[in-house]
Amino acid sequence: IGGEIVNTVMFAIERGNGHLASSFHSVKDLDYDEKVRTIRETLAGREPQRAYTLNQSEFKKIPGYPFVYWISDRIRELFRKYKPLMKYSDIVVGLQTGENDRFLRFWWEVRQEDISLDYRTDRKKWVPYAKGGPYNKWYGNLWWAINWEDSGKELKDFSGSVIRNESYYFREGLTYTVVSSKGLSIRYMPKNCIFDHAGNCFFEKTEDHAALLAIILATSFVSMCKTISGSVSFEVGELKKVPIPDPSSLGSKSISPGEIRDLLGNLSPNSLLSTLNSITLSSLAQDCIEIKKELYSFHVMERDFKHDPLSWGLKQMSEDGGPVNVKSALKRFFLHKAKLEARLLINEAVNDELVLKLYELLPEGTTLREVITHSGLLNGGRTQDVSLHAVLEVLESEGVPVGAYPARELTAKEREKLRGLYLKHRHDRGSGKSEAITGMEFGIVEELASALKVSPVTVVEELAKIDA
Repeated sequence: IGGEIVNTVMFAIERGNGHLASSFHSVKDLDYDEKVRTIRETLAGREPQRAYTLNQSEFKKIPGYPFVYWISDRIRELFRKYKPLMKYSDIVVGLQTGENDRFLRFWWEVRQEDISLDYRTDRKKWVPYAKGGPYNKWYGNLWWAINWEDSGKELKDFSGSVIRNESYYFREGLTYTVVSSKGLSIRYMPKNCIFDHAGNCFFEKTEDHAALLAIILATSFVSMCKTISGSVSFEVGELKKVPIPDPSSLGSKSISPGEIRDLLGNLSPNSLLSTLNSITLSSLAQDCIEIKKELYSFHVMERDFKHDPLSWGLKQMSEDGGPVNVKSALKRFFLHKAKLEARLLINEAVNDELVLKLYELLPEGTTLREVITHSGLLNGGRTQDVSLHAVLEVLESEGVPVGAYPARELTAKEREKLRGLYLKHRHDRGSGKSEAITGMEFGIVEELASALKVSPVTVVEELAKIDA
């Protein structure tokens, strides 16, 4: 149990009454010496830390009877309280070409006039194709086009292809990356797309895809997905079993424009959410999608590409009537990008809060920011308030959404740390050392907010002060 990371388990089995309580001990994240000490205490009849006692019949509450002994009764009960996702959404597997080099192209590899905008009317050869891709939430990864000339005749005639669920092609839905070590990665898929077996899809039965996307990307849902899957692969059969509240109740959870303005601070004038009468899961998800589209408008490999960062910055400064230079133009772009990232992170934290309340894990009248501030999470502690234990369990499993961290004044030491991390990020992007150079990751604001445990709004305010 020391050295390399391996999937190792030690267990003792005794034939007997399945309703008897069993003892489980987790040694995950412990070093070698701690693991040895834990096992010795167990063999000596003492109960070490990270010990769990559970009646084996409790495993039957979760479909497939996964061997998850570490979750609380409150989380386990959700699988009985709510119906599975498949009651409200069709989750279907996509096709396999059998020979991608023959049937697929990146969208920029074919003439734009040959790519379909509405296949049912234009019958063009190339159709947008959702094919999974790297971890990416809300929107994106739509780089491919598939040869669907004459309703896919050449592909269907090819013996190596497998055509599945054709009746769902060209419909609006949600697509996700089947294999992801970072967690469930789901994105909005517009109409007129075909999808791959590595990018399976959800089709919400009431067609409120935005609300469904909001729930599925919430930390509480993702945590339950991991409970069932137990691996980095999220298969259709497993996702169908995850419990979800009745979609008719989704509109009952919202926050006011005043609340979102308080969270966004000086970023609120840039957010359409602050102009709505109430902010629901659907409006949050739609805003997140639009933010991602705006971010992708600066990345040349995305369909939404409109302008390179420098040209955009120079144009903005020219329109403002001030002095125009490269340094200032690039800073203008970096700050614009940071503001978009901060808004996205705030939205995600609000979304997490609403979904936790939807599952009745977070008490009404309590905000996620209050939980984080007063629970001891900021200092590595844990509140004794039993009503918050289920929320803390989710946050400890999936991490604290950085958009819920409080806004505050930074110390001189924290400012120096922020400046160093930011400039390193800028240097790495310019030198090609960072994956972010591909344009697929936008994590600088999230990285800084997480490192300092401070609101993304504070991060943006501090970045604006850096003269570099």
